[in-house]
Amino acid sequence: SAASDVYKRLPFWEVIRESKECKEHIESWKWTVVHETDRDALCDVMDERDMIPEAMADTRDAHLPNLARLAAENRSACLIGPGGVGKSTFLQLLEAEIRLTSDRAIIKMALTHRAARLVGGVTIAHALNKYKGARDKIAFVSEFGQLPLDMLRKLARWKKVGWDFYFEGDPRGQLLSIYDRWGADVDMTRLEHSSLMMSLCNFLKIEMQIYRRGEDQELFEYYFNLYQYVDDLSLIHI
Repeated sequence: SAASDVYKRLPFWEVIRESKECKEHIESWKWTVVHETDRDALCDVMDERDMIPEAMADTRDAHLPNLARLAAENRSACLIGPGGVGKSTFLQLLEAEIRLTSDRAIIKMALTHRAARLVGGVTIAHALNKYKGARDKIAFVSEFGQLPLDMLRKLARWKKVGWDFYFEGDPRGQLLSIYDRWGADVDMTRLEHSSLMMSLCNFLKIEMQIYRRGEDQELFEYYFNLYQYVDDLSLIHI
């Protein structure tokens, strides 16, 4: 029949089924984490970057100059710690360290007017408008845990034009952005561990854990100890 003749003229070829399994192991991105209480680890990280640590006396804050040098050399970092550990004061030390080698403009910003005023800066909305075409600047972003994802996306575009970022905040112990909590599509509690934050901060995370505000060490230890229970929903009673 005509149909069988057409069928006979159809080309045929042998199908080779190869395994699509990837044998190469692709490692996920990881933070380089420096805990301020671990001075040996701080020295190790500096050694890896061919930096010579300064001598550190046996005093509470003797390691801070080395931490500031490391952050400045890294040209971005994420600074995390609960309230009272001196994050804002450390940013002042970092700014002085940067000024030793660079005169690039440092733009301090935060989501709310109140947070921006505390660091002597402007709101992020103001900075995005004023510096939308700017290149090669340095951003100090305070209380980054409050940032909605879309605003963080807009900040990330500056990375493409040479900006450095220093994010500071307490994402584990403070309420997260209200803008991104309407669904389960994006888990903002994982923002700290995202590849976006790692790339913006050049993979350096500094954990501050020493109380420096006032003299109520007992209160600090009490509320800092609660952080381990933040994600335990079984403890919520209605």
